[in-house]
Amino acid sequence: MSKIRPLNEIVDIRSRRSAKPLKICVVTSEFIGPVKNGGIGAATTGLLETLRKDNHSVSVLYTLVQHGTPVCAERDWPHWEMELKKKGIALHYINNEQDYRAWRLKSWLVMEHLRDHDYDFVFFNEHHASGYYSIEAKKCGIEPFASQTHCVWTHGSLQWVFEINDQYVSRTTDIELMSMERRTVEQADIVLGPSKYILQKYRSYGWQLPEMTFHQPLPLLQNPIQQSKLSRKDVDEIVFFGRLETRKGLWIFCDALDRLGNELAGKRVTFLGRTTAESGFSSGTMLLARSQNWPFDLRLINDYGQEAALEYLRGAGRLAVIPSLADNSPCVIYECMENGVPFISTRGSGIQELVDRRDWPKVLVEPNAAELADKIRQVLKKGAAMARPAFDARENLKGWSAFSRYISERIGAARREAEPAQIELDAALFWVDSGKSLSLLARNLISNLARIRSKYPAYLITQRGMAVRGMIGEIVGAKEEDFSILDADDREAINAALAKKPHAVFADTEIEIMPRFFDGAARALAKADIVSCIVAERSGVNNETQITKLPCGNIMGLPFLGYAMGSGLWACS
Repeated sequence: MSKIRPLNEIVDIRSRRSAKPLKICVVTSEFIGPVKNGGIGAATTGLLETLRKDNHSVSVLYTLVQHGTPVCAERDWPHWEMELKKKGIALHYINNEQDYRAWRLKSWLVMEHLRDHDYDFVFFNEHHASGYYSIEAKKCGIEPFASQTHCVWTHGSLQWVFEINDQYVSRTTDIELMSMERRTVEQADIVLGPSKYILQKYRSYGWQLPEMTFHQPLPLLQNPIQQSKLSRKDVDEIVFFGRLETRKGLWIFCDALDRLGNELAGKRVTFLGRTTAESGFSSGTMLLARSQNWPFDLRLINDYGQEAALEYLRGAGRLAVIPSLADNSPCVIYECMENGVPFISTRGSGIQELVDRRDWPKVLVEPNAAELADKIRQVLKKGAAMARPAFDARENLKGWSAFSRYISERIGAARREAEPAQIELDAALFWVDSGKSLSLLARNLISNLARIRSKYPAYLITQRGMAVRGMIGEIVGAKEEDFSILDADDREAINAALAKKPHAVFADTEIEIMPRFFDGAARALAKADIVSCIVAERSGVNNETQITKLPCGNIMGLPFLGYAMGSGLWACS
């Protein structure tokens, strides 16, 4: 089992060398702008600023798209294109015509974008698994993916969210996404976790983390509060800061308020964060129902963007409470330390990795209502404390810059200058008669033989022996050496044909085989025992091809629910 190492352990933060500029694509469903707030959005924005500061050519590929339109909470898409252009960042989006939960389609559209652009390095989130097909393509040796370096940044998988929220799977798409997120992490070149906690959690699920797995705080904290400013502050308003959901500690916070009761009389309690849906109900509605008998002023703010939320917290007398049951590396903690906002949070997950151990007793409690109520009571009597980061903010930012140098110097900044040499597949080709019309069978045999004539020994496996034999001689005009006809029930003859070559290609007779399949199969079979591919259908007067169904590949669980792992064309050892 590989060790999960700090990123700064392998990069040289003291080097003054400049990194060779890379063409980098950041694939994400969130960044601050189209999305008003949220941890992934804040983290992505910090990453973009760091990459541009280091003079890389940066593009963003936005995936929060449904029914052909990128989702924007404020302004329109052209506005955000112009805003990023001012910062030297190109902004693109995938043209997803379906619902935002079309996870496989969205991942496929990401792969098509990366195929058509010359990127050196790609950042994916495991969240929403946008990198699944691109990483699979690299595994199969397909260009340009084979020449790219793929880094997966872990922000919180659906499996982890469901566990912490004590939430049950309710959709087939949940199973699909959970497995895709796992595969995206397991097959990446590099995995970066903002906390050691989240990586250890994934390992506890049985995930096989790559050798190149590291943890590093987010590139957010610039100027943390100084020691001289750590004096306690009086509090007259308690602010729950974060999404209104179970995982963020919403209900243990409410339980703590119940315990405090009249001790909060004359104070104000504010809930500052987006509402969510829990068990089919809005968490905001559930909260208002819960609050009927609380003896204090209550305020709910669920429409503030990042800057407005921080401006609110900086107000005099306010205490941020972030009582997460468990968290990865929440941006709200960075933001409180950056802005001098006193806070209370919880132990036991990635939060404590961010806070200086000397300050744990001041600001961290176990994630339960009793300890949280006691800490709030203590703060009301003695004042609120600030906390220092557990890491050097400047060294952390230098580590991110050094990571760019590390990539450009060691992991593939020197791209292949020419297309890789052709690899010949030493295989026999077996067409499997699917029982459809003889005219379709004849047409496809003619088409396929024209492409691959004499390159591979070919066989037609059929149960329509006499009819097919007559058609072959009269319509197809194939020669004896082009292919042989095998009776589907003659296992001995089929096994003898299979034994002649180290590989076999099987295709339904209604499939036209593109020659590049053989090259791709040859590369893939160097690493796998079985390989399949995408199949498109022809339609319309122009015979345009369109992919109608994406196979699930090695996504776990889906084949048992009727999803196809591959298509009617596959090769094997």
